[in-house]
Amino acid sequence: MVSLRRLFSIVGRSPDVLTHIGYRVSGAGDQNGDGFADFLAGSWPSIEALNRGVWLMRGGAMPGPLPMQTYTDPTSTGFGAELTGGGDFNGDGSADLAIGDNAMNTVAIYHGTGTGPGTTNRGVRGVAGESFGVPVVAGDVNADGYVDLIVGAYGYNGRDGRVYVFHGSAAGIGSTAATILNGTAGARGDFGAIVD
Repeated sequence: MVSLRRLFSIVGRSPDVLTHIGYRVSGAGDQNGDGFADFLAGSWPSIEALNRGVWLMRGGAMPGPLPMQTYTDPTSTGFGAELTGGGDFNGDGSADLAIGDNAMNTVAIYHGTGTGPGTTNRGVRGVAGESFGVPVVAGDVNADGYVDLIVGAYGYNGRDGRVYVFHGSAAGIGSTAATILNGTAGARGDFGAIVD
């Protein structure tokens, strides 16, 4: 029988409001090069800007309860709606992160450095009103050795929905989608709401 025990808990900054920390979680690969996998914890959809964002948590034999990096956009209510980490978009050997924002219709991309988390956003953008950024999935769909980014936009064309595929490269994720798949016109089937 496997015995499980809690190593630590993550609690939102303000106990008096709904922070929703842990609404989204994702593995993040080894962001700081210590040999342990790290992870992302999102607090979307927090009703308080102070608590809205994504925390990059340090893995290890004794993981720390404080984030090694916080990613946030206080002006957006959708930042952190979807998370994916651990994929290497630019092939440099370091794990990268992608954070969806379906309110601003963007996906923020942070390239890992191998010694610490990336802080420069090299994101991509969808069309206003299409809920671009949920879901966000990483995988090498064209088998070229670079991890690609697949982004859903279920709100496109009155919720017919669409899916974008952005290819990875030595420069990272391109700003223009290599492939766009549209749901059936008029079906209102939320195509792209689930991608796996």
